[in-house]
Amino acid sequence: MNIALVVHDLQDQPGHSLYAKTLANGLGLRHRVTVFANRCERLADARWDTQHVRASRRSAQACIQSFPLGMRAHAAALSGYDIQHSQGYCGGKPNVVTAHICVAAYLDSLRSANLRNRLSLQLMARTEARFYRRYHGRVIAVSQKIANELKQYYGVQTPIDVIPHGVDAARFRNGTHESERGAVRSQLQLKDNQTLALYVGDLTKSHTHLKALAAAARRPAGVALHLQSKSSPASQLVWKCSPSRA
Repeated sequence: MNIALVVHDLQDQPGHSLYAKTLANGLGLRHRVTVFANRCERLADARWDTQHVRASRRSAQACIQSFPLGMRAHAAALSGYDIQHSQGYCGGKPNVVTAHICVAAYLDSLRSANLRNRLSLQLMARTEARFYRRYHGRVIAVSQKIANELKQYYGVQTPIDVIPHGVDAARFRNGTHESERGAVRSQLQLKDNQTLALYVGDLTKSHTHLKALAAAARRPAGVALHLQSKSSPASQLVWKCSPSRA
């Protein structure tokens, strides 16, 4: 089977990029796979091919907005593939889309955003909404929340399959795990037997999630909640919770 995987970037890092790379490595063992991307890291022994898609790199948003224009140059080649899998809206005419985010819902959840970012997100949300209104292929959502948002904000009528993200535990464990664990706990001033809850994500839209996490952390006494984010000046913050307050 000929499979095209369309993604803005394919690199060995978290997010859409690693998701697509994992698909390429797995599917490439049994099928003919080609990755269409603007930037692509490919090992010499990889069992899949690549096609470069032109896009602006002035910013992440510029890449996302210009990528569909670059996809037009590959329209004829893409028509020969049995499966055209796209990571969200990337342009072209995919027959399978994996949704990692609903831009309209993300925009609605932001506590604050400057005018430039808000206008850019509004443009992206309108483009995404127009795509889903015309799309009749298969949709995969990485969570039930995303599936619900696609229906609520874009009126998606086609069936949505929810396939949650998995975690490759081997990527987070190595021979220095125990020593690193001790060093991190010492830095956070936590005892070895103290329970630690970790939140990693975007703090610009996480206020509702943090309330739920803080409430959960209050139930057992002495739980510490650690926040890790690059979206806030306070990128590292530990809340030491008691039964009465967080």
